[in-house]
Amino acid sequence: QIVKKLIVEVDIKESRSLLFVRTPSLRSGNVIIQNSNTTQLDPYAKVKISNTSAEVKFYPDINRQLEFACAGLGNSEFDGFAGQFVVQYDIDRDTQGGETLYQDGFFITFFAPPNLEPIAKHIVFVLDTSGSMSGTKIIQLKEAMMNILPKLHPEDLFSIVQYENSVHLWDLNLISYDVIPAYPTYGSLASQLQQSVIPEAILATPQNIEIAKHIVNGFIADGGTNAIGGLEVGLYLIKLVQEQHQSRHYEPILVFLTDGLPNTGISDPLQIISLISNINPKEYNTPIYSLCIGSDADWKFLQELSLATKAEPIRIYLDDDGGSDVSTQLKSFYDKIRSPVLSNVNFNNLPATAQMTQLHF
Repeated sequence: QIVKKLIVEVDIKESRSLLFVRTPSLRSGNVIIQNSNTTQLDPYAKVKISNTSAEVKFYPDINRQLEFACAGLGNSEFDGFAGQFVVQYDIDRDTQGGETLYQDGFFITFFAPPNLEPIAKHIVFVLDTSGSMSGTKIIQLKEAMMNILPKLHPEDLFSIVQYENSVHLWDLNLISYDVIPAYPTYGSLASQLQQSVIPEAILATPQNIEIAKHIVNGFIADGGTNAIGGLEVGLYLIKLVQEQHQSRHYEPILVFLTDGLPNTGISDPLQIISLISNINPKEYNTPIYSLCIGSDADWKFLQELSLATKAEPIRIYLDDDGGSDVSTQLKSFYDKIRSPVLSNVNFNNLPATAQMTQLHF
């Protein structure tokens, strides 16, 4: 609702110098408004910056609140607006050994070296084409892949795994797939897969990207949801590439596009997470980025799956959930994974402590 006095104040205090402080356009509740540069959604916040601190004030009057509501942040149930006020800033970072901050018996270490060349990666796409993905969801999956595939680097390798009741392992050179049926048990598919002809991962050349886009555009949503089968096959492909390319390192990444509703093979989300954690080799430490499609998805399952592999889950909102187009929603996600620059990082120079979180990344 419209309020007479709306004030938002943000105080920033850092130990190092601030490089910038900015307040981008207001956002809707789910995602960034497509035309995020419009002046109508500019908060016109007052920003006061000193060397290591800043004060941000945002206090729209009644007329300004109405402008926000009319510019895309309105809700039919009331005359006010609903959105996210975002403050972005960065600091002058230590480019050598990072920085460690202490407070109240806790500490955190920041490490962000600049100007590093990207590492080539092997990215496996595990794509859900089960019956629950029919309609808008399969369209959004295809749109997501149309956005991601062209952004692969030419030196990257990639593979495509499609699953419903069974798992379809695509050979992009032959434009065909092998069917891997559902098994009564999972967690040890390697012995069965070793008896199959496994297609090689291919380079992300423009020609191969177009072949992959053609394959994905032909997907039809049907059948059950054998998520554990798709994930286990995807991890097996990563294992093969790591063994076959020991002279050159390819950073492994698995992207899992699904609505997160498994019902074939293994349907218990906790059991799936446990099995995947066991078969995800520690020496590869493959992150599984779950792209969750639709508001009715099992978001908790996908969150726990990604966090268990030190990755990030991403929710893709459909148009009727208040989301914008898929390309807008995927931009910030893929920017994070498209150019990895560090792997196998260990922190060994930390002080004696009673308890530590993860030290190897």
